[in-house]
Amino acid sequence: MIVHFWGSRGSLPSAMDTRMIRTKIFEAVKASRSHRLETDEAIDRFIREHLPFAVSGTYGCSTSCIELKPQAEYVLCDAGTGLRNFGSAFMRSRQTQQNAAPFVFHIFMSHLHWDHIQGFPESFA
Repeated sequence: MIVHFWGSRGSLPSAMDTRMIRTKIFEAVKASRSHRLETDEAIDRFIREHLPFAVSGTYGCSTSCIELKPQAEYVLCDAGTGLRNFGSAFMRSRQTQQNAAPFVFHIFMSHLHWDHIQGFPESFA
């Protein structure tokens, strides 16, 4: 089973600030010193293969939403603001599918604190 964390931050969602972004850029440039990055492909490969996730990725900005996969039906644990990230990725993947069968989503709520429900669309409540 694969677990995808769409959101895992505490009680309030937050975006990265300028200091955090600058630190990531600084660490990436410092790590690139010993690599020949003369093409876009070389740069992309360097980011994918040589930078640690803490530098090349992000985490902790959205509140709780965890996907359990692969399943025939979608299984999500909690509906924090990470649910929006899941929904965006789902819609992008759906654009490539022709005449797909109906999708089934199961959302299990661990508890009803604000950080576990704030991504659930109000129109569904």
